[in-house]
Amino acid sequence: MTVSADFYHNIFCGADYPGLDRLLNRAEVEIEKLILRSPEGELEERQYSFAVCAQAEYMGLCGGVEAWAVSVSGTAASFSVGSFSMSQGGGCFGQSR
Repeated sequence: MTVSADFYHNIFCGADYPGLDRLLNRAEVEIEKLILRSPEGELEERQYSFAVCAQAEYMGLCGGVEAWAVSVSGTAASFSVGSFSMSQGGGCFGQSR
């Protein structure tokens, strides 16, 4: 089952993100990992579609698929130049996990 950008915009009322089709495809893969079976019936299909849309929107809020993947992997990056230092990682929006 594939969730369309039309469903995302018109039914879920999601925000527009660059690469939305890619976000929806990746979100669908992640949701399928969790439910372990295909949705059965109209109600489950609608709930499945809403779950995919919510995951895609979260990925978009994180900055896209790559940024989301870094946030959930726990990968951290840091650097310093003189007295300035910066660290990133551990969660979307810089939150620690």
